[in-house]
Amino acid sequence: MALDMSSNATDVYAVPDNTASLVASTLQAAVFLFLGPFVCIYGPSIIHIVTLIRSLFAMNYLAYIQNAGAVNKNTAFSVFTDQVALLAAGTLALTIASLRGRKLMAYSSGAVLGMMVATPLVALMRESLYFGTVGCTAYGEKTEIFPEGEPVGCDHDSQAFQGTFQGSKATFVVIVTVFAIMGSKTLGFSISMMGSTMIISGSLGIVRSIILQTVNDQDVMQNVISTFTAIELPVTYSLSFAGYVIQWMILKRKDDLRYTSPELYVQDTDEITKLKEELKAMKPEEQTSFIGFFKTVFKRDLKINKIAKKVKQNYVMNATSFTPYRQPEFLPRQPDEMKTMPFRLFRFFISGKWDDRFHKADMMLKNLILEDISMLQEAMKMHAKALVVKRMKGLLASKKQKVGTTDEKQNVGTSSTNVKRAFSAGRSSGTPTPGLAQV
Repeated sequence: MALDMSSNATDVYAVPDNTASLVASTLQAAVFLFLGPFVCIYGPSIIHIVTLIRSLFAMNYLAYIQNAGAVNKNTAFSVFTDQVALLAAGTLALTIASLRGRKLMAYSSGAVLGMMVATPLVALMRESLYFGTVGCTAYGEKTEIFPEGEPVGCDHDSQAFQGTFQGSKATFVVIVTVFAIMGSKTLGFSISMMGSTMIISGSLGIVRSIILQTVNDQDVMQNVISTFTAIELPVTYSLSFAGYVIQWMILKRKDDLRYTSPELYVQDTDEITKLKEELKAMKPEEQTSFIGFFKTVFKRDLKINKIAKKVKQNYVMNATSFTPYRQPEFLPRQPDEMKTMPFRLFRFFISGKWDDRFHKADMMLKNLILEDISMLQEAMKMHAKALVVKRMKGLLASKKQKVGTTDEKQNVGTSSTNVKRAFSAGRSSGTPTPGLAQV
């Protein structure tokens, strides 16, 4: 009787299978399918958003989605308070830290790339071993340890099962570690891989959840999971390489001398033109004194800040339209408006226009106002060193002149003293002093 009561209680509190997973997969698919193509192609131009998404992946966001199928009424609140809060706090912390630290950004980028490369590869390896060497027959209920479903029909304590289970996890860690070390060299491909993973995960995830929700045949579900696992690896990798090639083609750096920079053709106002002429007239390297040199440098910095303020005010605040810093050029025969339309749509929905305008204004300052600022700074450094050397030589010459004057005075004083002593000695002895007897 007690056993029957327990069974009835369990039935009362049972939750329909895969409902939570279906809801989570649907929301994830909607977001991923919208963001994925833009991240895959335009990722380097929207680094702040890419860093946020990368931080989500680095916090093992996909595991949270996969574990949604294991949530029940008894664990729903604890999952929200513990896992979701930890995911949000960790993502924000990692995003801010990555944007402020280039090394951390490189490591996190490489680690995320390693996770995306390893996830389908390890899943395919695990699938083949579970239903091949180990002898499992199907996937059971989703658990925290087995988010894709617990393998059934095999001994979990056997050496073959434990070797597959632990070996797959070790392989995953090794791949992630290697890619994290190579993070700075794989940044562009990491962004493309992240976008393609979002596309494939979103599309396959929603289809798989719908099929598993509507089909009750265990064999059919097993075939669906095996098929999706098999096609996920080649499709994800192929889409990543294609996205990286397109990304390289349309996001060429415009500050490279081999390409024409659109910022060079922006018209200045009369006020900005006048300020730039005044800036060119200031030449600290032609000053011959320390005071004049540093005074000119100070005035020049003030003038640069004033020009920068005017340029940003004129371009950012008063502009009626904007163009991205890196103009897509993959269809040269089409007008620029058509070429940048996907980017404009994405920026309108997802990110602000001000970032692009400020970025472009900074590039305008670099290309138009400061021209070759590095060479100018180097010239000022050399001139400052020359002034220091000139000043030291002047001080040394003045010191030598003072020392020579002092020696002459000492010699004259010594001669007059000797004459006085000789004269005094001659008077006391009665012997005439040479030269004085004639007088």
